[in-house]
Amino acid sequence: MMLNISLTFDYELFFNDSFASEKEVLIRPADEICNALNECGVKATFFIDVPSVFCYNRLNMKEYPQMVEEQIKRMIDMGHDVQLHFHPIWYKSTVVSGKWTFDNSYYRVQQFRKDELNLKEELFQSKTYLEKICKEVNSDYKCIGFRAGGFCVQP
Repeated sequence: MMLNISLTFDYELFFNDSFASEKEVLIRPADEICNALNECGVKATFFIDVPSVFCYNRLNMKEYPQMVEEQIKRMIDMGHDVQLHFHPIWYKSTVVSGKWTFDNSYYRVQQFRKDELNLKEELFQSKTYLEKICKEVNSDYKCIGFRAGGFCVQP
């Protein structure tokens, strides 16, 4: 009997105060993980929290989305897999006086009214975003995996 193990990582930022940059919190550690995995000949799946990227773009904060896109391409180039992770709280998040504000009453997707978030459209856009980036490196890439943020996939 052969045992198969899937190694997966949630690729996401903080939802509270952070005194470190996005590069220190996410980009650098993810690079270190990828490099360590490659040294061992191990491949993994990284579930990318796309709504965070969309939020940064919406607020015209372009450095983080650019770093994420470059890192996704490196991951695919190294042979790792990238799939969709989704924390809807980002759709109600903003920056006030240089500090992120998160409304925890929007942590779960079912807490949004239908006129506040078109989930089907946002999932489609997120999937399309990942496929566009990954296909620049691997034309056969398909987004086929989904991990709901905080296990909040109900009802």
